[in-house]
Amino acid sequence: MTRDESSTAEFRALKQQALQQAASSFRAAEDWVVFFRKVLGREGLIVQLFPGERSRQAFEQSDEFREIQRMLAKLREQAVPPKEPTKVITVRIPVSLHESLREEAHRRCTSVNKLCISKLVQIIDDQLIPSDISWRSPSGPGLSGRGDGEPG
Repeated sequence: MTRDESSTAEFRALKQQALQQAASSFRAAEDWVVFFRKVLGREGLIVQLFPGERSRQAFEQSDEFREIQRMLAKLREQAVPPKEPTKVITVRIPVSLHESLREEAHRRCTSVNKLCISKLVQIIDDQLIPSDISWRSPSGPGLSGRGDGEPG
């Protein structure tokens, strides 16, 4: 039996395990980046406990996951600079969207950068993400500049 096909009792136990281990990581975390990597990152706790897409999506709809998201938000309130190197991405957006983000950031008393990071670490329904059939994998060429599936 795969974890995707697991019983409701097993799923509940995994959710509790995820929350307990995340709480432990929360108490020990130096900063939000460490917590994110250990709990929500590509090789983190959630991926380990819920390796199947369906089980992970189900977990992401749970109260336990929302509590983990609150832990992350609490850590992000701290002014401690992360020790992990940062990367810069450039996102082309319409002026109207940029203005909306600036206004929302102002209303929330935060920076546009912090607001965007908050939005990026949230779970998005797959149906709300446009598909780009010409997208290439991160290990392949073409993720920057022309020829990467981005419109001209």
